[in-house]
Amino acid sequence: MKKKLYLLFLVIFAVMAVFYISCKKDSSSSGNTDTSVNETLCINPEDPQIIQIDSAGRKLVIMGVKDATGLPISGNQALVDAPDLDPGKRMLMQFTPDGTLFQASSPKLGIMTFNYVSDTAVVIKLTLPDTNGTYQMTWNPQKTKSLKGGCGCGKKKDPVKGPMRADKVVLPVSNGTVETAYHPVFIKQTKSANLQGNITATYVPGGQYVTGLTVSGTYTTDQGKTGAMPVTSGSPDGVFYYEVPANPAPPPPSGFKAAAYSIFNKLCYGSIPLGLAKETICGAFIETGIGFAACEVILTSYVWLCRMNTAYKVGSFTYDWYTAGSVSVTFTAQHPALPLKTQTVTINPSNPLLPSVAFTYDAMATFADVYTVPSSPMASEGYTITAILNNVGPATSTVRLSMVGTDGYTKSEDFDVAPGGSCQLGIPGGAQGVRDDITAQIITGAAPLQGQIVHLHLIFR
Repeated sequence: MKKKLYLLFLVIFAVMAVFYISCKKDSSSSGNTDTSVNETLCINPEDPQIIQIDSAGRKLVIMGVKDATGLPISGNQALVDAPDLDPGKRMLMQFTPDGTLFQASSPKLGIMTFNYVSDTAVVIKLTLPDTNGTYQMTWNPQKTKSLKGGCGCGKKKDPVKGPMRADKVVLPVSNGTVETAYHPVFIKQTKSANLQGNITATYVPGGQYVTGLTVSGTYTTDQGKTGAMPVTSGSPDGVFYYEVPANPAPPPPSGFKAAAYSIFNKLCYGSIPLGLAKETICGAFIETGIGFAACEVILTSYVWLCRMNTAYKVGSFTYDWYTAGSVSVTFTAQHPALPLKTQTVTINPSNPLLPSVAFTYDAMATFADVYTVPSSPMASEGYTITAILNNVGPATSTVRLSMVGTDGYTKSEDFDVAPGGSCQLGIPGGAQGVRDDITAQIITGAAPLQGQIVHLHLIFR
């Protein structure tokens, strides 16, 4: 009996929270306040799109996996328009198998990742485009609350001063685990008859694969229909594929719409705490200006996606991708440290051969990744900066790791690093609230190119 009452309480809380988020006024969602939308069910069993929602021209697409009959069984991606309908701010949201958001990315907003370290710590990292820096903060979802009267984000805080840092670096004792972001392997469609096109990303010359890319796709048909072209990670890293239906759709199976909205619901659970904590999370990026704005758009769009889940449907349609005559598809490749690239191809559904897409990048020394362990240290806890080079470029490169703390502490060191190699710099812990600004730069004797300098910022909590 107690268990049933507890479950009932959770359901009521979830409904009230969604209602609260839906009704709360938000300036960043202005310009698109319609609650009446059109829905389109993508019924072809071989189409990874499941459902499209159109609210006065602002669209979202839920993508995932269907069974052999075409019944949706899981969701893993969503393509969501920004409030101002700028295509450059259109977001690819990626979800874990349990429906948890782990990454949102767009060309103009950057890449926002959610690393669920524990039940009380989510490390949120925002990498801005054009080498404008990577900022990170730690959020406790168990202390989520909506801030009344604003978050105080507009008030500039004085630099935090604390005790002098120890000259000797005291690093945390490893518990055998490493904090890493979630990188899923998406399940392929159950139907094997799909037409499949290949996407590769390589360095030239040399031909090594580019790792750490996010690739998304959008399409426009000759009928004027637009939507998402799901892209799936292949093996090895740097190889992707996309699939389109090879056959016309049969009548949709019974329960298609209910299954689609069941998946929609699953992807929305995480929007409740994130929506309520938006001011807290984005407030951590206030000093970056563009970072605060990007955070606001990303989290508001996630909440908007879930508002559309319960919006009143004035029109309901079905669509079979196979019926298109010709389709123009644009693929976008995004990387935290490399230039943004796009390619457009034309597809004819009746042609069994899909065009391959090849992204190429100059084979020069660039960073594959720069991060800290732990990613969000506690007060007085030391951490290690790690920089990893891509497996291309000259025999060795000089890498400079440096940091400046708001408490006045600074440290810098140069390293000779081979392609694919790494270097580390230990930093002693600072007082709570101290911010460390970290720079990793490949020294070439000239101005650093994109991918050769990374800015990382963290705050001791």
